[in-house]
Amino acid sequence: MRIKEGCFGYLLGKGGETKEFLQKFSGAKLRLSKTQQILSITGRERAVERAKLAVNIMLKQRINRFAEIGFGDITNRPDSVVLTLTDQEYSAVMGLRGSMLRRIQQEACVFIFFDSMETYVKGPRHMAIISGSSSNEKRAIKMVSQVTGRKFTDMRRKMKESKSESSFSG
Repeated sequence: MRIKEGCFGYLLGKGGETKEFLQKFSGAKLRLSKTQQILSITGRERAVERAKLAVNIMLKQRINRFAEIGFGDITNRPDSVVLTLTDQEYSAVMGLRGSMLRRIQQEACVFIFFDSMETYVKGPRHMAIISGSSSNEKRAIKMVSQVTGRKFTDMRRKMKESKSESSFSG
C-alpha cells in the first residue's frame, strides 16, 4: 500500500507508538519503507483486513479531518460494534485533546473512530469499536459505559434478537 507524502510519520507515530498499537490491535505485522513510501501488512487474513481498515480510516482522518465510512458496513463486521452517543457522551469519551479515547483504545486494545463531524454537527454521533477479540470489545464497551455513565451492551446481540423476534410468525 503506497503512503502519501506527509502521512508516513503519522502512521509510524512518536517512537513508533502508532505502528506498534496497530500491530497489537490488529494482530498483523506492519512494515514501513520510508524510502519507497510503502506500507506492507502481513499476517492472517482477518488481521490484515482489520489493519488495512484502521490504516485507511487513519489516513482519511489525517487528510480530511474525518473519515467517510459506511457505518452500515461496519455493523455487519463480526469484529466491530457501533454505539450511538449524545454530544455530552461524545465529549466524555474524547476527553481533553483525545486523551480518554486514546486511553480506552490502549487499555482495551481496540480501534475506535467516529462518524463524520460534517454530518453530525449537533446530535447523536456514531462510534465504531473494532476489535480482534470479543473480550477486548467488551472491555472497551465497559470503559465507555463508565466514562459516560450509561450502560451500553453488545448491540449485535440485541440486533440479532430483534431480527429473530420480528421474523417469528405464529
